Amino acid sequence: MTINIIHVASFSGNIGDVANHEGFYHQFKQLFSEEITVKKLEIRKFYKRWNEQKFDMEFANYVNQFDLFIIGGGNFFELCWDYSATGTTIDISPEVLQSIQIPILINGIGVDDNKGITPSNILKFKTFLNGLFEKDNVFFTVRNDGSLKVIQKYFKEFADLIHKVPDHGFFLHETDYMNAFQPLNRHNIGFNIALDMSDIRYQHIGYERFLEIMSRQINRLLLETDNNIYLFPHIQSDYNAILDLLKLLKNEYVRTRVSITPIIQGRELNTFKYYQDCKFIFGMRFHANVCAISLGIPTLGLISYPKQGYLYDEIGMPDRKTDINHGNFTATLENNVDRLIHDDDFTVMLKKNYLQKMQEIKEEKENIYRHLKTWIKKHL
Repeated sequence: MTINIIHVASFSGNIGDVANHEGFYHQFKQLFSEEITVKKLEIRKFYKRWNEQKFDMEFANYVNQFDLFIIGGGNFFELCWDYSATGTTIDISPEVLQSIQIPILINGIGVDDNKGITPSNILKFKTFLNGLFEKDNVFFTVRNDGSLKVIQKYFKEFADLIHKVPDHGFFLHETDYMNAFQPLNRHNIGFNIALDMSDIRYQHIGYERFLEIMSRQINRLLLETDNNIYLFPHIQSDYNAILDLLKLLKNEYVRTRVSITPIIQGRELNTFKYYQDCKFIFGMRFHANVCAISLGIPTLGLISYPKQGYLYDEIGMPDRKTDINHGNFTATLENNVDRLIHDDDFTVMLKKNYLQKMQEIKEEKENIYRHLKTWIKKHL
């Protein structure tokens, strides 16, 4: 017997999403004795900007040919999209939702009010949740980035029906793809910075000031240690930030000791092989932090959007983040660089802490997966 699954999510454009899905598939397939096949549908095709597909009756009829419908993970339940029937990018009307007969798994979704929210969108999303839970074949999980708190804030009547699960990027290290890779060395320090949503990310510090602070510390690392620097883009616009940063680094270092990893569509996980070459990572994007933690690599989260900070709070590591728009950002960054330069035990201690934290995260996942396994047995 083969179980045929249709999965709507982001499969291109952001390598963090790919890491999330690979971690999910590795965990999810262990719940089945049967063979499973997955039809992947790119969520961006449903975005208003692309407008290639719609969540309409034709879509519902297509979905009903499968055994299971999965939505996410990803930050798809941003409650700021007025054009949508749900207030989110999952623009699915109540009529279409009720026409979907197969079981639905909402998988590690981010629910987000940081880009704005309106009473109209609250009402629309509440209608969507009502429609979901009128069904008896829905399993709903949100990722550990503060999403459950958003549910409790606006939709508390549904909170007990929704499970919190660690983002599946935390389980990237368990996949066969990553296990087959052997790190070359640990004489590298990684940086991930971003330029999208610049009005939110750099609203107080300013983009140019942020680059100035970062470049000063990178030049210090290159001057005072024998480490090389890896710069990790996750989406293509990250290259713009990287190129701006390179202009502020000493040219000799840029030519000899600074590397930029590629984004190869279809081979996105190659980037995380280079993560494993690093002994420390400064990460701005959500999955730059999640995947580094998964791989046991000490981090400093460069918080420029609330979700990333909530992640560190929820996993009990608030000391491993710094808000770039807060007054203590420069001092926190300098302190971490000082310890990288002068304290040989710094990364060793942190790595031990991270491995212990991953055990806690794994136990949290296994608890939710016991419920998921029971649900699967009932509905599939």
